[in-house]
Amino acid sequence: AITVTTPAAVGAPPVPAVVTAPPAATTAAPPVVTTPAAPPPTAPGLAAIGLSAGDLVKSPSAKSVYLVGAAGKRYVYPNEVTYKSWYKDFSSAKSIAGTQMSQLPLGGVVTVRPGTWLVKIESDPKVYAVEPGGALRWVETEERARTLYGSDWNKQIIDVPVSYWPTYTSGTALGTNRHPTGTVVRSGSQTYYIDAGKRRLVSSDVFSGLGFQDRFVRALSSAVVYEDGPALPSTASLRFAGSR
Repeated sequence: AITVTTPAAVGAPPVPAVVTAPPAATTAAPPVVTTPAAPPPTAPGLAAIGLSAGDLVKSPSAKSVYLVGAAGKRYVYPNEVTYKSWYKDFSSAKSIAGTQMSQLPLGGVVTVRPGTWLVKIESDPKVYAVEPGGALRWVETEERARTLYGSDWNKQIIDVPVSYWPTYTSGTALGTNRHPTGTVVRSGSQTYYIDAGKRRLVSSDVFSGLGFQDRFVRALSSAVVYEDGPALPSTASLRFAGSR
């Protein structure tokens, strides 16, 4: 199992923009698990071993942390930087017995949370945003990166290990100055969730309940204008939308 004890690199030097066609779709990844924030469904058998979908679990004999999926499978966080794109710390992880863990077949890998880090791999200078389901959106130019992510955009990039790159899927490039779905932005005192090109108001309770983190909130540039959508509810199925 892959541990989450050693933090991955969270910064990268400026990356030159490359205006070429994005790569072809990656190989097939495990199926997406979308678990509502509250209350998550419980797969048959989970209650019998004292667990529910959405739980974070670890074994006393190992340091890996897993997400329990709705189908009763466990999904591993490949490293600490990925885990902490979803959670601030490890306080929510339950230590369970090996007999319980053995009843949770391995389902796949959790991707970086949408709207948090920009990602790349060491062998390719292209930089991508992540959308729900692990879909990659290529940020085509430095100018677009600055507009959407600020002047320090190149400090918001992490390298994904090559072995986990196929966990993500290929989406369309960001062809306009619109944040990808999953981004949280702030304009004045108001916070919004970007959803398919519309901004949805996020209350402080929903912000906390869905596990958003202030460090990943982007300032909304005056050059970027959105139509308003309905306010984001606390039951939005976003909490584990990157699990694969």
